[in-house]
Amino acid sequence: MTDLVDIDAEGAFDLSGLLTTLGLHGVPLPMTVTLLSLFSWLSSYVLQLSAISYQWSSGGWMMISLGILVISVVAGYLLAVMLARWLRPVFATLYQHHQEHCMEGLSAVVTGLARDSCRGRARVSREGVDLTVNVRAVTPLKHGMRVLLVREERGLYYWVEDVTPG
Repeated sequence: MTDLVDIDAEGAFDLSGLLTTLGLHGVPLPMTVTLLSLFSWLSSYVLQLSAISYQWSSGGWMMISLGILVISVVAGYLLAVMLARWLRPVFATLYQHHQEHCMEGLSAVVTGLARDSCRGRARVSREGVDLTVNVRAVTPLKHGMRVLLVREERGLYYWVEDVTPG
């Protein structure tokens, strides 16, 4: 059971290029889709109400409905872009705040070992606070060993390298 394949979907469905081209980058994808659908629906609702008041003949309803569909999608896109530009700085500060709390590159001391000697726990001092993180290494770890946090793995543990002198 230990030779399971680890499959990541990272990059499998990347919309960042399309969102950048459309001017919707910097805002999370679920919020972007919500804004687009909300504004398209609102504009189609308003256009449909205004079209009903004109009492068109039955033969023109198909063309009117198609026109309303196109106009509502374009209006929804324009409104979503305007709101996304306004919201972009908010999400940029949230993303920057997350990057500032990344612990990669910090030094830690191994405080406990797991069943095998390549996994364990380490204590990291950051801004006056001692944090305990799960660590893994390619080489065996020892209690009290100084290590460098190299890479965070899915928010569960850090890969470390030995930096003990000698």
